[in-house]
Parts: sequence; C-alpha cells; structure tokens
Amino acid sequence: MDTIPDFDLSAREGPKYLALSEAIRDAVSGGQLAAGAQLPPVRDMAFRLSVTPGTVARAYQRLTDAGLLEAQVGRGTFVATRRHAGASAAVLDLRMSTAADVGQVAAIRKALIRAAEMPDAELLDYPTRDAGTDLRAALVEYLGAFDLGAFGPDDIALGHGAQHAYILVLQAVLRGEAPVVAIEELCYPGFRHGARLVRARTVSVALDDEGPVTASLEAACDTDNVQVFVTSAYAQNPTTICTSLARRQQIVALARARNFQIIEDETYGQPDTDAAGKPIPNYRALAPERTWYVGSLAKNYSAALRLGFVVAAEGRAGEAVQAAQQTSFGLSMPIKTVVTELLTRGVATQVRED
Repeated sequence: MDTIPDFDLSAREGPKYLALSEAIRDAVSGGQLAAGAQLPPVRDMAFRLSVTPGTVARAYQRLTDAGLLEAQVGRGTFVATRRHAGASAAVLDLRMSTAADVGQVAAIRKALIRAAEMPDAELLDYPTRDAGTDLRAALVEYLGAFDLGAFGPDDIALGHGAQHAYILVLQAVLRGEAPVVAIEELCYPGFRHGARLVRARTVSVALDDEGPVTASLEAACDTDNVQVFVTSAYAQNPTTICTSLARRQQIVALARARNFQIIEDETYGQPDTDAAGKPIPNYRALAPERTWYVGSLAKNYSAALRLGFVVAAEGRAGEAVQAAQQTSFGLSMPIKTVVTELLTRGVATQVRED
C-alpha cells in the first residue's frame, strides 16, 4: 500500500466521491496503479484524504460497478485484472461485453464538451418526435456496411440501448391477451425478460450448426400462436453461431407462410460477410416487410451512451416511435447530440473497424 499515489482532490471539481473516482481512474490509466494493486481500506483512505468513509466507499463502489476495481471478501479492494474486453485475464467474465478503449473515450469527452454548447431549449425542454433527424441520418450511413435492404432515416426509431429498443418493438407488434414470442433455446436472457415485461409467453427453438432449426420453429407455430421470432443471425449469444444464408431464407419463407414478425438482434455491431468479404443479407434485406433490426453502439463503442435503434419493418417505424414517446418521451437530447457528433465525424465507424 506504500505505492498508492497521494491523491490531491483539491483541484478537482464536483462531489468528493466523483473527484476520488476520477483520481483513481487516472492513476490506473496512467500506470501509477497497476492491475492487481490493493487500495487502502475505506477508513485508511478516508483518513489520508480527510474525507468521510462514506465518500471513499461510494467511490470504490462506483469503480467496482464499472469493472475498474474488484472487491474480494475478507481481503480488500484491488485494481481489476480484467478491465475491458480484449484484456488478458485469468478469469473469463461472461456477464457482459465491454468495448475496449481504442480512442473513443477521448472522442466522447470532446463530444460532451461540444454538447454543452447546445441551445438552451434543447437542454430544458422535452425531446420532440422530430428531434434526432440528424442522428437517424447518421445511423443510415453508419449501417451502410450491412445488407439491410432499402431504408432511410424515417425507418429508424431510437431507444435507450438495444434492450429498450427490443421492448419497443414488442410493444409495437404484439397483439391479444396472450401473445407468444419464439426465442432460440440458448440466447441472451434479456429476450425472456423483455417478453415477460409485455406479458408475453416464450417458446424455445432448437439450434444446430447453421442456426435456428426451421422444423423446430415450425413446430412451435403448430402448437402456439407465434407472433414474433427473436434471433441473432451473427455471432449468436452465447453460442457464437452465424446463421447460414440458406437457413435465413428458410426462416423467412416460414415467417411469410405463418405470418410472424422477425426481430433481428445485432449482437456485436459487425457485418456478417462471406469469404469474399461481401455482406451476407440480413433478415431485414430478405424480408423487409416483417423484419425489425435492433442494434446499439454498446458492444463495439460504448455501453455508457445507452443508444439503441430499430430499423423498422417497411412502413411501420411510426409504431416503434410511438412506443418510445409513450414510454420515455424519446431519447434525451444531450445523448442525441453526443452520438450524432461521433457518427458524423466518423469516429464510431473507425472504432468498429479497429
């Protein structure tokens, strides 16, 4: 503990717990605190800095929640040995996927500074339905690397992260008192939780090496009134299966025959390509009249921004936009401004490619 830096909080603005959080974060990123280094106990650190133990505890907890620190019962608080995706680790943590910092943190800080110059009304008023036009246009360009079929800014609805966007689609398309949502037998648990929130029942679809088994999905349609099928065509979570083009085409044919919608979850924000590097058609390209493509910037850029989006089925974006307006009055204007800045300057695209 003698190697712990002397944190000077006097020059830092804001609450003391935030000042201490940033001081520790700076020491880790600057190399003064190495991975595995133990921090002083809460009371010892409080005595060093002449602050309350509650201030230190709050700072430690904030950084632990962010994954920068880890608390070990009976031992103390340490700088985490696994801080971001891609870092070496003795223990593999599959609870979440965090983007590695390849320059976007500095870009986000600059965008936040520029966002502070927003017009007063945008910092005071509720967002309107038309707000975010520039962001939706920027998303169209950002998604140009994917084969999603024809779509434009008016086909996009915005949400607070992909999970929120997924729930917006369910709210828009499910009908009746007991709707049924088909999901892959091994899948991201948020799909089940989201269905429960809208009081829908889920049925499981088997997987094989090519993706969802068409016969299993058809059997679910035979026994239940499946209204929506939720799938991740690329790097499926948790199996990493990439659904073959032939299997996608089979599922699209079944969706048309049985009249259910498809929610295509963009798991990692990377286009699925063939051996020649050409994008493989997404479900949205194969069945634009019934596919809702849900994505975010969380896993390949920043989970903190909470930006999710839906490329809606043809002519149906208004339903998802209405759901967003009714649940949260839309995306916050500061977030829209920051993300628009990052997209229009090409920063998000460059980070994805890196």
